[in-house]
Amino acid sequence: MIHLFFLMFSLIAVIASWRVVAAKHIIHAVLWLVVTFFSTACLFVMLGAEFLAAIQILVYAGAIIILYVFAIMLVNVKDLDIKAHFHKHRRLAKLLGLVIFAELGLVFLQRFTFLQAKGPLAVQQAEWGGNSEVIGRLLYTDYILPFELASIILLVAIIGAVVLAITQEKRA
Repeated sequence: MIHLFFLMFSLIAVIASWRVVAAKHIIHAVLWLVVTFFSTACLFVMLGAEFLAAIQILVYAGAIIILYVFAIMLVNVKDLDIKAHFHKHRRLAKLLGLVIFAELGLVFLQRFTFLQAKGPLAVQQAEWGGNSEVIGRLLYTDYILPFELASIILLVAIIGAVVLAITQEKRA
């Protein structure tokens, strides 16, 4: 039964991602992107990566899609003639598609060959508990310095954006 759900969600993700590329209106492409993100989050849940599923829904299906919609509304993008550009790069696209499918085939072959191999994260997960606990413990023990540096960089970027907005408002 679990294989049926995995097949269903992966098929939905593939079809929705194809519709993102093939959509005629840009807002329809964004809506198909939401479907792709949600089906990918369902796949993460089925693989036991609940933290990644939550991040997928909160960050990508939530914040990034809202950002895309606001950018589309602000720029006021009309229907673009994108198909004219597709015909120029058709051979390159076919070649890249074949390379990607070959890489996927190698990944699947390698996965089924080394099915019993367990990495260090699987060992730590067995010792510490669930997926989220492992990520939390690693973030706040082994990777505390890069984590704090990233938070300081984001804080500086926010302060810089506020300062720029205030100075531009005073000039206007």
